Amino acid sequence: MSQELLLFLSILIFIIPIGALIFFIFLLRNSKNKKKREIKKLKSLLPTPGKKNHWDARLYRVYPYLRELPGIRLLLNKLQRRLGIIYADNEALVRSRASGYTLAIIGTVLLLAVTALLVSDSWATRLQVIIISMYVGAFLTDYFINKSSLKMLYEEDKLILNQRHEYHKTYMVNESMERVAEDSDDIIATHAQRIADILNSTDPESELQSYYEVAPNKYMKDFAGISYKVAEYGDSGIENGESSVYLASLGNIREDLHIEINRREILNRKLSGLVAVAVSPIFMTDPIRRWSETNFPIMSEYYNSNWGLYSLVLLYIIFVVAFVVLRNAKSVDGDPQGAKEEGKWLKKILKTTWIRKIVYRLAPKTHELKRFQVEQELKHANSRLDVPSLYLWKASIFAIALISAIIIQLLIVAQIKHNIVYPNESIYVTASQTTSQQQMSKERYVFESTMIGEIISKDLEPQEIVPYVLEMSQNKPFLQLDIDRNEYAQQIVDRVEKYNNQYFRWYQLLIALGIAILGYSIPNAYLSIKQQSRRWQMQDEVDGFTTSIMMLSQFQRISVYEILEWMQRDSYIFQEQLMNCLLDYESGSAEALEELKETVNFVPLERLVERLQEAADQLPIQEAFDDIRIERNYAVKQRQEYYEKSTSRKVATAQLAAYTPLGSTIIIYLFVPFIYVMYQQLGDLTQITGGL
Repeated sequence: MSQELLLFLSILIFIIPIGALIFFIFLLRNSKNKKKREIKKLKSLLPTPGKKNHWDARLYRVYPYLRELPGIRLLLNKLQRRLGIIYADNEALVRSRASGYTLAIIGTVLLLAVTALLVSDSWATRLQVIIISMYVGAFLTDYFINKSSLKMLYEEDKLILNQRHEYHKTYMVNESMERVAEDSDDIIATHAQRIADILNSTDPESELQSYYEVAPNKYMKDFAGISYKVAEYGDSGIENGESSVYLASLGNIREDLHIEINRREILNRKLSGLVAVAVSPIFMTDPIRRWSETNFPIMSEYYNSNWGLYSLVLLYIIFVVAFVVLRNAKSVDGDPQGAKEEGKWLKKILKTTWIRKIVYRLAPKTHELKRFQVEQELKHANSRLDVPSLYLWKASIFAIALISAIIIQLLIVAQIKHNIVYPNESIYVTASQTTSQQQMSKERYVFESTMIGEIISKDLEPQEIVPYVLEMSQNKPFLQLDIDRNEYAQQIVDRVEKYNNQYFRWYQLLIALGIAILGYSIPNAYLSIKQQSRRWQMQDEVDGFTTSIMMLSQFQRISVYEILEWMQRDSYIFQEQLMNCLLDYESGSAEALEELKETVNFVPLERLVERLQEAADQLPIQEAFDDIRIERNYAVKQRQEYYEKSTSRKVATAQLAAYTPLGSTIIIYLFVPFIYVMYQQLGDLTQITGGL
């Protein structure tokens, strides 16, 4: 028993430490797992980045590499510049979105271009696909920008609506803005937090001026400005027991936002699908030609002639013009930053001495009447170009159009010569022939093409060609035995003479000059179109001034100078006149306002300036603008009516531009060849019947 007890005790002594060690390890692991679960639980409470944020981070890392590629850098800078207006206070988001859009555009263009090179061996088809890829790239650029801009407008509407709800609870602008910033989407939360920081800063006025430089649009400028005014002066409506001025102002801003959003949505909905309609005819030219030449081999004479090649060039021009018109019709608004940089590259070119001397000779002199007329044309079109830049633009288009027209016509001459030597093989080889006949027809085709090439290279005289052809055609099995050898030789002579008669003629130079002259007038046509649309742009700005004045006039301590500052901040067309008025205001308000009234040259704005003059003469601003709400309601109705007409006009223009390539392709590349061949055969039939 003692030995058994000793054995039991020894085993127990051995097992107890091991069990204790196992139990200790279990407790240690359990405590670690508990800590991990607690940490995991705490992490689950934190906001985790979604897939979209991961993609943004990856695209942000791609940005520096895209900046190093010369060609892609231009597209990246353009997208970054336009996105910077929308996401102005979020540089990381601007870079990631610009990188993503650039990769999508470049990938689409490269896919189309590579597909064209691999699938087709026809340079005409490749050129067509290149045109498509360029247009698709430009369309995707506008699509991404408009999509981002529309999303920003929706987020701004939500932000202002949430601000209304929060302000109802506290009637404190600062606190409500901070709460709204915490609950807003990332895109707009940056702006909301920035406005909240402005309201809580020690120098809110200077911070507000800095924010105006990066605000995405006039709606956020008005939102930030009216929030600052209420935080500074108080809500006079609530203090007097009336309706809130702040809430009424937010309602006015939202009303303008809804008008803009509806306009964009209607335009996008009605113009959807037109891009595919405009692009599809480009893929039809090559199949139409193959079908026509296969079923009617004689039609290859048209496609390979001057008429056929010029009709193809005309189709390309129609495609390009239709794409430009369709793109402009689909655009909702212009590029403000691009408008500010208008003519920047022209001014850089003008720094070259010899170019500047040539342009100054072309442009009218300072003392000439023509100079004054051109300056007035630029002024009325609200263009930032000066006279030398305009004439450099005109001269550049003239030179490019002239050189391009000459090169295209030289290429047409070369192509016609090639078609004479190597005509369409389907004329010789037809589907109705047997296999042996097709083989002999192919041998004849190769023989004639090679022989004509040798005759041209040897530069034989017409009297030497006939003996040469008779000698070369001896004992050729693919030539019919009953064929008239002399007549056959004369056919070869005719083809050689036709080849030699193809050269650049004087009237082709006149055609090139005519095209260049049309190109020279394109800038003037552009200014004329811009001038026609300027009136409604001016009215739109004045409507914005009316909304701003209606909101500001409710504050007791508002001044005429502050109203002018708001107008200048939101203005583009009248920005220069308003800036001059602000600079001259301290030296004399009456003189500055009178000068502004004389220089704007627009009646609705002149009426507003007259009321500002009354307010500057010690008349309370509220009394000077006592019926401003009625005017704004009328302006809103007028703007809605104009937007409806503008949308209808844009839709009609876009539909015309989208369906013009389709109709032109069918008429120019199918019906016209049939008519041409019909008249050719009718002429041959007349000759045959006349010889009977």
